[in-house]
This record gives sequence, C-alpha cells and structure tokens, in this order.
Amino acid sequence: MADQPPPNSLSLDTNLFVDLGGQMEYALAFLEIVEEHKAPLYATPTVLRELAALAIRGNHAEKQAALLALRSLGRWAVTGLQPRPAQNELTRLIASRILESDLLPRAEHNDSRIVAETSLAGVPYLVSNDNWVNGIDQVRLNRLLAGADFNPITIISPRRFLALLRRSRFY
Repeated sequence: MADQPPPNSLSLDTNLFVDLGGQMEYALAFLEIVEEHKAPLYATPTVLRELAALAIRGNHAEKQAALLALRSLGRWAVTGLQPRPAQNELTRLIASRILESDLLPRAEHNDSRIVAETSLAGVPYLVSNDNWVNGIDQVRLNRLLAGADFNPITIISPRRFLALLRRSRFY
C-alpha cells in the first residue's frame, strides 16, 4: 500500500464492534482511552461484512448492537480499509495459508481473512475478543506473513491492550 497507517493504528475485530454497539462497559472504556491517545481505528472489509450480516440475520440483541456499531463508525472515527482489487487475491491466499498452517481452525475462514486484511493494510495491531484469534501463535503467524511480504501484526485482546496502555508512558 502507498500510505502505511501510523504505528499506533488498531484494526478492530467484529466482536469488539458488537460489544461497542451493545454498550459494553469495557468496550466503551477501550474506545475512550484509544480516542484520548488518538490511535487511528480501522475496520477490514470482512469485519464490515460480518457486521452487516449480523444486522440482518443476528438475534435481536446482535442486530441492535451491529446496527448501532455500523451507524457509529463515523462518530468513532473508524476508517474502513479498502484493498485494491488485486489485493483481494493476496488476502485470500494468505488467509488460506493461515488455515492450512493450523494457526486457526479451518472453520475460522473469516477470522483468517481479518488477520490477512489487517496485515496487508499495514495496521500493526488487531484487537479482538475472539479466543481463536487471540490464541494464534504470533511468532509462526508473523513468519508466515513475512514469507509473503506481508506486514507483521500483534493480536491482542481489548482488555490486555488497555492494561498495557495504562502501564505505559510510551504510547
């Protein structure tokens, strides 16, 4: 990509947007602190598709939370990542390699795409509550990404990110 996101940029996973839309206390605290630190927020195409699907097909609470999240993206200063058409194939290939390498269960196709989209965009952090995503062996993942000339990423839960941020003076 021509313009790399700043080094404090965060890509948010679908579950965090749903929790923000559901007004979960930890998620709102996360957003408040991230806004104070002026960290740019991003949503990958797969995250936006998942939110739209939840807004249409989720249970009542999921629909409400996903709709509020979608309506609030601008207010939360979230930028939707828009890969060029040629990058879609790269994302698909890396997502497949992530699954083939057993970094995620094969059923976690969307999660593998979110990881690949975040890396391809050059966003250094993926913030997720997903147990599978947080359980990825990040050393193996970043070796795989580097082998394809993708950017390394750090995957972290929002609660862990907040704890680290509160202890750090360098962010």
